[in-house]
Amino acid sequence: MKKGTVRKILSALQSTSGKDFLNRLTLQLDQAIDADYTFISRINIENHSSTTLSLVSHGKIADNFTYSLEHTPCADVSDDSLCVYPENICAHYPKDQLLVDMKVEGYIGTPLHDSQGNVMGIVVALYETKIEDPELVTSLFELFTGRISAEIERMEHQDALTKLNSELEQKVSERTLKLQETLDQLKASQNQLIENEKLAALGRLVAGVAHEVNTPLGVSLLANSTIESCYHEIKDAFSSGALSKHVLETNLETINEAQETIGLNLSRATELITNFKQLASDFHIDELETINLSEWIDALLSSLQLLINTSDIELIKHYPETNIELITYPFRLAQVITNIISNSVNHAFDQDATHHKFIAIDVHTNDEECIISLQDNGQGMDQDVTSHIYDPFFTTKRGVGGMGLGMSIVKNLVSDSLKGSIDIDSKPGEGTRVNIHLPKKAAA
Repeated sequence: MKKGTVRKILSALQSTSGKDFLNRLTLQLDQAIDADYTFISRINIENHSSTTLSLVSHGKIADNFTYSLEHTPCADVSDDSLCVYPENICAHYPKDQLLVDMKVEGYIGTPLHDSQGNVMGIVVALYETKIEDPELVTSLFELFTGRISAEIERMEHQDALTKLNSELEQKVSERTLKLQETLDQLKASQNQLIENEKLAALGRLVAGVAHEVNTPLGVSLLANSTIESCYHEIKDAFSSGALSKHVLETNLETINEAQETIGLNLSRATELITNFKQLASDFHIDELETINLSEWIDALLSSLQLLINTSDIELIKHYPETNIELITYPFRLAQVITNIISNSVNHAFDQDATHHKFIAIDVHTNDEECIISLQDNGQGMDQDVTSHIYDPFFTTKRGVGGMGLGMSIVKNLVSDSLKGSIDIDSKPGEGTRVNIHLPKKAAA
């Protein structure tokens, strides 16, 4: 073997993967062994055929093709044999018409094994003249077979994962479309309520449906986060070459379970919203409870972590060292904080923003009240926007965001149910701060 041959091949393969890796490696091997044809192919045991994944013909990349293994030396290689015929290959395989037509004189083929030890493909060199140094060819082929096999497996697993992800996205999309149709009907009903000047009734209905839909949508978001986590775990394992069958099977099983969970919960949410027009009751019963405010907020924020993480936003928390006990309506308070954080995520930051984004939550207390402050470093709002922020159906992202009910509901919940107050401080380019003032004991 010429000095530096392996180093030259490895240098050419740096920072390559997939199809590009196979083509570059085939070209480098072809040049090193001075063959007329060099190719890497994938074996199909079921139909006894072989399909080239990378083919070099007289020094150039050529189109891939599929051929039958019957009566060919490749069939022997696929049976896990190293085949070396420096000359007269056609005399040994006279029924291999392809070799005859190509006027091939010498043949060397090496099997490729998958991670289970089974033959998955072959590496072949064809010569139109006698092979002068068959040991060089076999040595180079055997040196790179492991890396070739690993890359083929990685490509196939990646393709399978991409297909699975596409199927999952399609199923979620179909269910989301059905939900959107129901939401469109809901919006039409809401417009009718506005025309009839029944905004008070609308507030109660929206609050009720938001309560009921919160759980299935929250579970769906968590399940979707699980799918994303499994996807990245498998992808990272592919990239590092450390993917095992156990890791793949475990993640695929988790993805399947998460998809079923999403389907069930989106169906439940659709059913709830369909029945929305029939709702005429007040808020769902939410009993007064004594909570440790710091621990309670931690638990709430953990359920919102997906929303925050997917938007590349850091969550900063500042709590006093002493425990703060608050007698309040936990669900209504959760709805308030969730709506405010969702507003920050959806409206505060421009999609093209590259600066460090954060949402900070601070808790303060005095003898009479607790103050929960939520601060973001987003684009802020001008006075015209802040003056309408609590108006029902007011939104700065009509058609792409919510329906403009979030802050209206927040205002009503804080003032009416929680017996507190809320104020907003915001300026363009300086972010937004929302302060929620709550009595330490809410009125029953």
